[in-house]
Amino acid sequence: MNEILKKPVYRTILYYIIAVILITFFNLSGDYRSGPCNPGMDVMSVVIFFFITIILLVRNAYLVIRKKRQYLPSLLIHCCIVIVVLVFLMIDR
Repeated sequence: MNEILKKPVYRTILYYIIAVILITFFNLSGDYRSGPCNPGMDVMSVVIFFFITIILLVRNAYLVIRKKRQYLPSLLIHCCIVIVVLVFLMIDR
């Protein structure tokens, strides 16, 4: 993989590593638990993570359409993550 393609992919992977660490922290910590009527950070961290992922997916799709092909691997990573999250939401029901 050449140097131009590596930069967006490294940023994408770093984003997901940070997101997983934060979601794990909020879910395992007892300080951020949800109550019966209000969502805490354990639930909201997953929701925020998903919305940011959708925003990044749309942004990378726009950049790929504008002929910047170096964002294609990053776009594919975001697509895979969205599919995995949607599959887990369907299985949970």
